[in-house]
Amino acid sequence: MLLVGVKVVTMKFLNKLNKTEKALLFTAIVLLLIWIVYSLVIEPLYNSWTRLNKDVEIAKIELKKAVKILRQREDVACQYNKYLDRFTTKESDEEEMALILNEIETQARSASIRIINMKPRRVAKNEFYRTFCVDLDTESSMRNILKFIKGLKDSKFSLCVEQLTLNSRARDPSILNGSMAISRFGIIPE
Repeated sequence: MLLVGVKVVTMKFLNKLNKTEKALLFTAIVLLLIWIVYSLVIEPLYNSWTRLNKDVEIAKIELKKAVKILRQREDVACQYNKYLDRFTTKESDEEEMALILNEIETQARSASIRIINMKPRRVAKNEFYRTFCVDLDTESSMRNILKFIKGLKDSKFSLCVEQLTLNSRARDPSILNGSMAISRFGIIPE
């Protein structure tokens, strides 16, 4: 009944309009319908499609990176094992410290460094690794100290000079008194 009433009112309204007004009303209704279809159907689909395209592009880039990493897997594993062997501590803390002290003395002799004092620190332990530190007082020329530091770094223990203080002697400025903190990072084997 309500629908019939709306139809009668609509027909009376349309009969009162001339041809131009009817064309404008028809155009307005068509534009309104186009806007509704665009807003409710086309734009959400377009946004979804654009978002999916971006996701696909990101996935392609990530996949290329993953493939590149997989190609390098054997090289990385080889390098990892090399460093793992180099940094894994196989001895007890005391034995490891003795080996480190011996290596420091060997490198000092090789670089013509005079060791004045060498004092090991307490081993710092963590769940996965241990840090061995040695305080060292030396006397030598700058060239020999640099040779010593390089020798420590390149040694089988990969020793690191964390702290270095150099002072020149009053009598002979070419000879430097050095104070160093040398450390080694050791991975606890599984």
